[in-house]
Amino acid sequence: MLLTRPHDLSSLEQLATQIRQRQVPIRLGEKTRAALTVLLSHPENTALLSITELAQQLGVNASTLTRLAKRLGFSGFAEFQRLFRDSVRPSAPAFYSEQASRHLQIWSNGTALPNPIDTTQQRIEQLAEENITNIRHGITALSAPHLAAAAQAIATAKRVRIHGVRQYSALAQFMAYGLSLIRSDVARLDGCGLGLAEGLAQLEPKDILISASVSPYSQEVLATHEQARQAQLTTISLTDHAGSPLAVNTDYVFLIPYRSSFFSNSISAYFVLAEALLNQVAWELGNSALEAIHKREQLIAALKIESHR
Repeated sequence: MLLTRPHDLSSLEQLATQIRQRQVPIRLGEKTRAALTVLLSHPENTALLSITELAQQLGVNASTLTRLAKRLGFSGFAEFQRLFRDSVRPSAPAFYSEQASRHLQIWSNGTALPNPIDTTQQRIEQLAEENITNIRHGITALSAPHLAAAAQAIATAKRVRIHGVRQYSALAQFMAYGLSLIRSDVARLDGCGLGLAEGLAQLEPKDILISASVSPYSQEVLATHEQARQAQLTTISLTDHAGSPLAVNTDYVFLIPYRSSFFSNSISAYFVLAEALLNQVAWELGNSALEAIHKREQLIAALKIESHR
């Protein structure tokens, strides 16, 4: 079989699938295959980081990445990385329609079985596997000491605010509720609807602002994050890759992939990270977290908020 060098990210992903299924005469070792999977799952990182930084993240030698690029038909790693840089460009206003079109096109190319029930099942299973992959890659890239340090900062800060808009407003609400169970003075930044300026004005240096946004980034979140830095707040960012505006000039950053066949940004892996961070904060707080939870349980019972029948 005559192989041609992949010309875009889609054709490279297709080649990686063919290699995994042994449909092409390219054999990669287990570590090299795993490295290729991570590179494809984090295209922004692959486009922006140096070969040395990528090799360190992947736990391989830089020479391994050079050999991988050549095995895939590239002249070297620079040409391989150029494909990612050409593919990862600023998102156009049509991001969501393009994402949906790609998803619909995949399933209109005869990939799915003709039976509608089977087709639906395949879509569910594919989406589930993609989310599992995002979670796995996010956790693999996670530094436990970094997470513990961020949790310690959240546990000891006087005030904590969370900022996320549009789709990520759900994540902000989830984190605000979870943290409010175990400590006081936690809220969404604009939780009372008074505006972002009022929310920031209530905070003091060393208070914490947790911000969440992925490409295409919400300008409101970016601008607010920058103001928080100028106000000497401690900032924690949940975003997609090392080149994200939220990953620059921040105290703690957590990078989670979001690529999937969902017609918008997949958010599941972000909720898993949020749960891990909240659990660590509870561990840092120790008995005071338990006392806070008990207090809320007593109020829930007194106000008859829940029914257990």
